[in-house]
Amino acid sequence: MAYAVPLRKLCITGKDMKPVTVGKETKVPSWLTKQEVADAIAVGRFDLERKQMSIQELTTALGNWSPIVRLWAAEELAKRPEAQAMVPQWITAAEGTNARLRLGACEALHQLKAQQALTVFVRLLYHEDRGLRFLAARAIKDLGGSAQPALNDILKAFVATAEPLVPVNFADPIQFAHGQLIPALFAGGLTDALKQADPKMVLKAARVASKNADNRARGYLEGFINSLTADEVKTLLPDIVELAVSHGPADTMFSREIRVSAFKVLVKYQFQEGIRAAPLVAKGKYGCHNAVEIMAALETYGSAAREIIPDLKKLIVDYRELLKEWQFPDTTIPAVEHAIKVIEAAKDHPPLLSAGSTPTMAKDPRK
Repeated sequence: MAYAVPLRKLCITGKDMKPVTVGKETKVPSWLTKQEVADAIAVGRFDLERKQMSIQELTTALGNWSPIVRLWAAEELAKRPEAQAMVPQWITAAEGTNARLRLGACEALHQLKAQQALTVFVRLLYHEDRGLRFLAARAIKDLGGSAQPALNDILKAFVATAEPLVPVNFADPIQFAHGQLIPALFAGGLTDALKQADPKMVLKAARVASKNADNRARGYLEGFINSLTADEVKTLLPDIVELAVSHGPADTMFSREIRVSAFKVLVKYQFQEGIRAAPLVAKGKYGCHNAVEIMAALETYGSAAREIIPDLKKLIVDYRELLKEWQFPDTTIPAVEHAIKVIEAAKDHPPLLSAGSTPTMAKDPRK
């Protein structure tokens, strides 16, 4: 309607729809009934009316058909001190047979930060209802450090419920439910507790997180990636390389920081895989903005990076073409040109690491 008003044009569909008879009832397909209209109006008013509602009325609203009503009811209940007494009832309802009430009860427990519901939240991470899994994961995230007693079970659930990017599961194509646990584990109140968890399980969870469909969710791995030891990087090497040179299908605008972080940890320990990764991380609309630091890092590889000079020259060509439609810092192309000169002039390079290797000094290819 907002777009139609200034144009003074309005196209209303359904004008020529014909009534149909189903049993003894005659109705027009897709038209709302009077009750449905009344319910929709009630949803619109609920935000204001909830403040005058009783605990029981709000509890009933947790089973409403409207997700926003369930959220508003849960938020209002969280403001009522007497609602704490209802927690056992909602814990039961969260695993009950009423699908809508399960969602509303889980939301209420989340809003109340009910730590006594922690074991229920963990069980719900496996639930077939993706919406319920999302709410449970978000509740765990917002419990922060209070969820530490269940950390091992959360890690197991996170790994066990992982799904591949292909084929796409259209029940949850962006993997929202799974992505909610990434900040909980790697950038929230549970992060410090990971140091006391099973190291193998933590690395498995990091591998899973690096392959989430949502780049914004992947981004929460940044601090964890930066803190990895050389041995841990070696264990996760294929995953870190993939994280650096590619991005997930969703929210690509958020992919830049985590890709650069993955690349920089390869450089930090001088993994030779960082050499080939550099032009790929620096490529395109998002990579060009980090070209200066990427090229500076690449220069530390010295003569070992000589093999990708053709790729760097191609990168300059791509940047010049990109400039026709995309604005980026004036220092971008000079940074690549400088890196080429440094690498060409280098006479040696530092010891390099790779998967399954120990530090070795490769021979200068010019000797």
